[in-house]
Amino acid sequence: MPPTNSNLNENSIITISKRFIKDKRAKELLLTKFDWNTPGLKFEGRTIARNMTGNHEMYDVILNELPGMTLTFRKGCIKYVGPYNVLPVAVSSSSLVEQEESIELTEDLLEDAIQEPLDE
Repeated sequence: MPPTNSNLNENSIITISKRFIKDKRAKELLLTKFDWNTPGLKFEGRTIARNMTGNHEMYDVILNELPGMTLTFRKGCIKYVGPYNVLPVAVSSSSLVEQEESIELTEDLLEDAIQEPLDE
């Protein structure tokens, strides 16, 4: 087995081959979405924690296809893809102007929708 990437750590984007998924519930859920006989079937996800179990380095992983489940894999089962970066989205000035215009339009529509009580 080739050595693992030295950059593998928490919050890394990774892939897992189908053969390393042993959790029955996870496998059942993935079988409903994917054909398990597809050659080279891999699942992308990210690592969220690193543990030492005995002499083995283990990683807790959340797969993109199963966002509600945390699975544990040995370091050798994981293929490092890249760092998981959560970068703030750059907002351009034109989108801010559009957003301000839409807010003004909503306020006008709200004023038009409010009716004064009728005096009888």
